[in-house]
Amino acid sequence: VITLGSRAAKAYKASGYSAPDIVGASYASPQSNSDGRGIGLSPDPAAVVNLLGNAAPELRRLWVVFNPARDQWAIDQAAAVAAQRSLQLVALEATDLSSAAKRFVEVFQKATPGRDALWVLEDTGILNTRTMMPYIVEKSWARDIPVVSNRLLHAEFGAALSVYPDTLRLGEALGVLALRMAQGEEPT
Repeated sequence: VITLGSRAAKAYKASGYSAPDIVGASYASPQSNSDGRGIGLSPDPAAVVNLLGNAAPELRRLWVVFNPARDQWAIDQAAAVAAQRSLQLVALEATDLSSAAKRFVEVFQKATPGRDALWVLEDTGILNTRTMMPYIVEKSWARDIPVVSNRLLHAEFGAALSVYPDTLRLGEALGVLALRMAQGEEPT
């Protein structure tokens, strides 16, 4: 069974069916999808850092608010690539909407215009798009702090850069994974 989106994946799990399932088109992190059967929409953290570094080579710091229980994997990968680009990754931990809101305020108080950028992850547990993105975009424009986001939806709110998944390649990868599982192979 291939489920598309986190709602479909949750509904399938709750259904009680026992056929193997693959999750696609979801923003589930590798930490929250521990069985590893699926293809997520989360972009490669290295690609995000490289995109930002190429678009704005004058940047020296990249701020990010994240939940370590969900996205430590992304921070670890991004930190390694950022170091190679002489870009400091400033990762601020938050575990809920309230602590994340405080962290975003902190970013805009401490970030240096023209030298720093903000990376926004897709974790809805710490970011409510409808309430926080207008604030983030308003502050980023006022302070000259570019915003790069993992979600295309955030571009509609005015994020400077948004990473858009290659849906054709994602679909092909889901099909290959499904065929491998149908032949009895375990996902890697």
